[in-house]
Amino acid sequence: MPITDTSYVALEFDLKGLNTTVNGFKTWIRTLNVSEAANTRLNITLYRANSTVVRTHNNLEVVNLIPDNITLIDTKLWNYTADELSYFTFDISNAHNLNVSNYFIVIKSNNSNEVYSLVTLPWNTYGDINVSIDHQLKTTQDDGGTWKNAIKQINTTGVTYPSGQLDASSFRLNVTRGYMPSDFSVNETYTLKIQNISINPLVISSSPYNESSFL
Repeated sequence: MPITDTSYVALEFDLKGLNTTVNGFKTWIRTLNVSEAANTRLNITLYRANSTVVRTHNNLEVVNLIPDNITLIDTKLWNYTADELSYFTFDISNAHNLNVSNYFIVIKSNNSNEVYSLVTLPWNTYGDINVSIDHQLKTTQDDGGTWKNAIKQINTTGVTYPSGQLDASSFRLNVTRGYMPSDFSVNETYTLKIQNISINPLVISSSPYNESSFL
């Protein structure tokens, strides 16, 4: 997906837990023109989304989440000439104490030419093993005036192939937050231990301690 000074990409995610810090993220950005990249900078900004939704495939397909420009959390400029999965940090003095909500990482450049592009995949074909939308990928062609779910049109030999809705794949967050019970479930196996003793299940189900007044 192209990245210019008017064509942005936005990676959606949600946070679980209070007082969360977003330290940074990994994504694959390609440098298409190394010589021009020497005088171009990436601008990466963290925003809160305009709404909060329950994380389901259907919601991520149909709910029109967009970056809320009023709630800018942090922004940084980057000199960048790579073509690989790269790590970008946020200023944690700004990106801290964040609550349960949906957020966007918006990526643009200060160049009108397509010096950079974002590498991604459609959620339902061409190698995305999850066959589901992990994170919304939004694009704008008018400097953030309007946003839509990213779709790539591939033109070859006079035929146009639409990709379908693209997913923000190859996208990983680095956050600091409190633990949740689901953090200790790996492939439906509980991994939580106390003094090397497995704790399973994570829910107290025996009476009378299963009643909230006894907890």
